[in-house]
This record gives sequence, C-alpha cells and structure tokens, in this order.
Amino acid sequence: MPALLATAALLVGLVPAAAVAQEALPMRIPEVVARAAELDGQQVVFEGEAIGEALRADEDSVWVNVLASGAAIGVWMPREMARPIERWGGYRQTGDTVRVTGVVNLACDRHGGDLDVHATSLEVVERGTKRAETVRLRDGLVGAAGFALAAAALAVARRRSVRESEGE
Repeated sequence: MPALLATAALLVGLVPAAAVAQEALPMRIPEVVARAAELDGQQVVFEGEAIGEALRADEDSVWVNVLASGAAIGVWMPREMARPIERWGGYRQTGDTVRVTGVVNLACDRHGGDLDVHATSLEVVERGTKRAETVRLRDGLVGAAGFALAAAALAVARRRSVRESEGE
C-alpha cells in the first residue's frame, strides 16, 4: 500500500510539470501579431527573413527583427543565438530565413510594454542572397526629362514675375 501511495503522489506531482510543458504553436507572423492577446505567454514557432541588423539590447542579448507576409516582429534573444545569421535583409540583399521558437509577450514588462517574442531557439533554414540592381535607361530618361521640363517651367514663371514687377 505505501508503494501505491508513493506512486500516486509521484504521478500527481508529474501532472503539473506535463501541463506546463507545451508544444510550440506553428504560426505566421501576421497571425502572431493579430492574436497577441490570445497568445500571450504561449510558445510559438514561425519563419521569416532576418532584416536590418542585430540590435544590441544589453551586454548579452540582441533584438532581431523578423519579417514575413508584410508583418515584422521584434525577437529578443541571447547574442550567441543570433550568431548563425549571416545575411540581413535590406535594400541590396534578402536576409537569411530563420525559424524562431519563442514565447509571445503582449506587453513585455522587461522591454517597455511592447509586443515581442523571447526566443528559445533560432535556426537558419535558408541563406539570404544579394539582389541584382537593375537600372533601366528608359526610366532614368523619363525622370530626367520630367525634371528638365519642371525646371524650364519654373524659369519661365520666374522670368515673367520679374518682368511684371519691373513694369514691362
């Protein structure tokens, strides 16, 4: 009987631990943002492009902005966790695609009351690439011609204004 009671006590003690361990919910970033109040405190996993650069949060941690489907979210993580990111998205390149697992904070007390995600893991799933810059001559010529016409119109208007003020 004591063995049975000990087993029951052990099982009762394990139930809360099992309830606390949760599976990360797969999400898209716009979903995380839209459902932040409902997801507050829950673990999620999402993918997106690492953009900008790692922004120093403090001595040992950084912010990584992750963009997908037209929405971005700030992800706080230890500096070491962000090291695998090699390419950051911007005008001239597409950033690495990362898979982030982390806890959603609707109004994080630690970070000024803003919505953020505290990463528990980060994985680079695809390397970013440079973007080819294409300058089309036609577009440049159309812009230059428009600028020249506007400058000429301003010069004519100025000349008329000067003549009228001089009484010609």
